[in-house]
Amino acid sequence: MDWVKTLRKRFGKADATRTRSVAYGLSFRQRRLARRALASDRSNQWYNTISRQTHQLQLAGNSNNKQQ
Repeated sequence: MDWVKTLRKRFGKADATRTRSVAYGLSFRQRRLARRALASDRSNQWYNTISRQTHQLQLAGNSNNKQQ
Protein backbone atom coordinates (compact mmCIF):
# COMPACT_ATOMS: atom_id res chain seq x y z
CA MET A 1 0.00 0.00 0.00
CA ASP A 2 2.99 2.27 0.13
CA TRP A 3 2.85 2.71 -3.61
CA VAL A 4 -0.64 4.22 -3.29
CA LYS A 5 0.67 6.88 -0.92
CA THR A 6 3.62 7.53 -3.21
CA LEU A 7 1.34 8.01 -6.20
CA ARG A 8 -0.95 10.33 -4.26
CA LYS A 9 1.99 12.45 -3.17
CA ARG A 10 3.34 12.55 -6.69
CA PHE A 11 0.13 13.22 -8.63
CA GLY A 12 -2.32 14.43 -6.02
CA LYS A 13 -5.79 13.11 -5.41
CA ALA A 14 -8.24 13.68 -8.24
CA ASP A 15 -11.29 15.47 -6.86
CA ALA A 16 -14.19 17.29 -8.45
CA THR A 17 -12.79 20.75 -7.75
CA ARG A 18 -9.66 20.22 -9.83
CA THR A 19 -9.38 20.54 -13.57
CA ARG A 20 -8.89 17.40 -15.60
CA SER A 21 -5.33 18.26 -16.54
CA VAL A 22 -4.28 18.72 -12.93
CA ALA A 23 -6.18 15.65 -11.78
CA TYR A 24 -4.41 13.46 -14.29
CA GLY A 25 -1.04 14.96 -13.41
CA LEU A 26 -0.22 16.44 -16.81
CA SER A 27 2.92 18.50 -17.11
CA PHE A 28 2.83 22.25 -17.71
CA ARG A 29 3.76 21.75 -21.37
CA GLN A 30 0.96 19.26 -21.93
CA ARG A 31 -1.58 21.56 -20.26
CA ARG A 32 -0.42 24.46 -22.44
CA LEU A 33 -0.77 22.35 -25.57
CA ALA A 34 -4.20 21.15 -24.45
CA ARG A 35 -5.37 24.75 -23.93
CA ARG A 36 -4.03 25.73 -27.34
CA ALA A 37 -5.76 22.79 -29.00
CA LEU A 38 -9.02 23.65 -27.27
CA ALA A 39 -8.77 27.30 -28.36
CA SER A 40 -7.98 26.18 -31.89
CA ASP A 41 -10.96 23.84 -31.88
CA ARG A 42 -13.26 26.64 -30.70
CA SER A 43 -12.00 29.02 -33.39
CA ASN A 44 -12.48 26.29 -36.02
CA GLN A 45 -16.04 25.75 -34.81
CA TRP A 46 -16.67 29.51 -34.99
CA TYR A 47 -15.20 29.71 -38.50
CA ASN A 48 -17.24 26.72 -39.69
CA THR A 49 -20.44 28.23 -38.29
CA ILE A 50 -19.80 31.60 -39.95
CA SER A 51 -18.82 30.07 -43.29
CA ARG A 52 -21.88 27.78 -43.23
CA GLN A 53 -24.18 30.75 -42.55
CA THR A 54 -22.52 32.77 -45.30
CA HIS A 55 -22.89 29.88 -47.74
CA GLN A 56 -26.58 29.53 -46.88
CA LEU A 57 -27.09 33.26 -47.46
CA GLN A 58 -25.32 33.02 -50.82
CA LEU A 59 -27.52 30.09 -51.84
CA ALA A 60 -30.62 32.02 -50.81
CA GLY A 61 -29.44 35.04 -52.81
CA ASN A 62 -28.75 32.90 -55.88
CA SER A 63 -32.19 31.31 -55.77
CA ASN A 64 -33.81 34.76 -55.50
CA ASN A 65 -31.86 35.95 -58.55
CA LYS A 66 -32.98 32.92 -60.59
CA GLN A 67 -36.64 33.54 -59.75
CA GLN A 68 -36.50 37.13 -61.05
